[in-house]
Amino acid sequence: LPSAASCLALDRFTARDRVVSVMRETDRDEALSQSGIRHVAIQNGRFVTAGAAGLHAYDPDRRAWKTLVAGAVTAVTESFDGRSVYAAVPGRVVAVRDARLATDWALTSSPIERILPTVSNGILALAQDRKSYRLPEGRAAQTIWAPSRSSADLRTVSSAVMLGSEALL
Repeated sequence: LPSAASCLALDRFTARDRVVSVMRETDRDEALSQSGIRHVAIQNGRFVTAGAAGLHAYDPDRRAWKTLVAGAVTAVTESFDGRSVYAAVPGRVVAVRDARLATDWALTSSPIERILPTVSNGILALAQDRKSYRLPEGRAAQTIWAPSRSSADLRTVSSAVMLGSEALL
């Protein structure tokens, strides 16, 4: 077994400056490392991590990690209600809910740099090549902005809302 220093651990700090172990494993997934994790969420009592090794879910009952999506995460966010994690990996954006892959959008654009949750159904994704996509849950991706339409660079957008078929950025 690997040494405890090389295993994944999640700790919670209490108001009394105590460290409470939430999870401390003696066995690990070789692809995971604490330094490579960009985002952690708890869904349905399970940890979901997003980072350099992709998206993984931890099952505390089985004491095992499951790879949901392989590939380095380039952007990640949660829905406003915290029930969904959205992440971009090369060639796709995925939604994870209840620690399972819920929606998978294939994109041929350059890497996604930002994902913005919306108050309506789905998210907006902003790509390195300046294309922007609306990704509604359960439906195909829709290109809402392409560089050929304007010289504007939407990669600096900080929030967005979909109003029917219109995007307010």
